Amino acid sequence: MSPDDRIVVVGSINSDLVVRTPRLPLPGETVTAHSRSTHNGGKGANRAVALARLGRRVSIVGAVGSDSDGDRLVTALASEDIDTSPIRRSNVPTGLAVVLVDDVGENSIVGDLGANGDVGQGDIDANEELIRSADIVLVQLEIPIDVVAAAVANATGTVVLDPAPARPLEADLLACVDYLIPNRTELATLAGTATPDSDAEVLEAVRLMEFTGTTVVTLGARGAIAISNGEIIATAEPPSVAVVDTVGAGDAFCAGLVDAIAAEATIADALKWGVACGTHATTVHGAQQSMPTTIDAEALAGPLR
Repeated sequence: MSPDDRIVVVGSINSDLVVRTPRLPLPGETVTAHSRSTHNGGKGANRAVALARLGRRVSIVGAVGSDSDGDRLVTALASEDIDTSPIRRSNVPTGLAVVLVDDVGENSIVGDLGANGDVGQGDIDANEELIRSADIVLVQLEIPIDVVAAAVANATGTVVLDPAPARPLEADLLACVDYLIPNRTELATLAGTATPDSDAEVLEAVRLMEFTGTTVVTLGARGAIAISNGEIIATAEPPSVAVVDTVGAGDAFCAGLVDAIAAEATIADALKWGVACGTHATTVHGAQQSMPTTIDAEALAGPLR
């Protein structure tokens, strides 16, 4: 694919309230915060930003409220040269994510879907031709599952699904997916198993899903592993960096992988590129502001071949 080929993201657009704490609270515990700040976020929007910074032509299908948060988020996406014309203004308030980040960079997130939950079949119908003509369609689960199913059913190009937040998925939906990108917890939900730890346990969980495409499992500080036809086909470990926080790392990884797929890279190189993008995101505070450019990824992985 060339940079002129189009990637369509169908997904969420949020305002992120980031609260920094000494540590993540235990159930029933109150922890005093260091600070709080508001940022642009949403899994769909974050990935669209990363793909645009990596040089891809991107459109995003989704919804925001008719409020100041919606104004800010759409303006920020447009400033990244993302096609925002498919974004609908809803009477439901813009989605909100409350992100707790501790002193070692780990995070915990509570999301209010807001307008993301108002994305419906009408949004897919209104953008049917855009989705059908896309070379890659990237979706995740912060919008209603029936909308995700409708989007991938309309896609004629490569379909990439990040099953987050985790939930069981129907076989008909999975049959439309080419690349599935869960983390270990999400994989456990999909496979109906305990959270896998070792590569062998990850492989067994993927086999239990009976998914016929390529599964790429993110392993946090251990990198990522790709599995196809019941076998491990590639692994990648992250470079060593000073971690600031892990917010947005999964989004950056997913975008990097999609960028490499669009470049027709080998799965080994795609995994390495995705891991570099995700690793870069851990070195910058916040979500969208931590999304990598090509230069950022090359600094950690070298040029994408």
